[in-house]
Amino acid sequence: MAKLGQDIRRLTNLAYPSAPTEVRETLAKEQFVDALANSDMRLKVKQARPLDLNDAVRHAVELEAFYSSEKHYQEQVRSTSVKDDEL
Repeated sequence: MAKLGQDIRRLTNLAYPSAPTEVRETLAKEQFVDALANSDMRLKVKQARPLDLNDAVRHAVELEAFYSSEKHYQEQVRSTSVKDDEL
């Protein structure tokens, strides 16, 4: 996630070297959010209204950690079953 943010910032600076910093930052932030593969994550990062690219990356990394933790939890949930003759 952080690498994606760094790459987008570098490419934005190369593509728009004479643009004001605020413009480059806004473009980089929007491109980062659009590059997120997970549509739910993309929506949640947009809803957080990040101020800049660093803020957007921070939100995405946090969400990625939550999703990873939740996936790990769901894989560890135990289940039980009841046989028909036990009823």
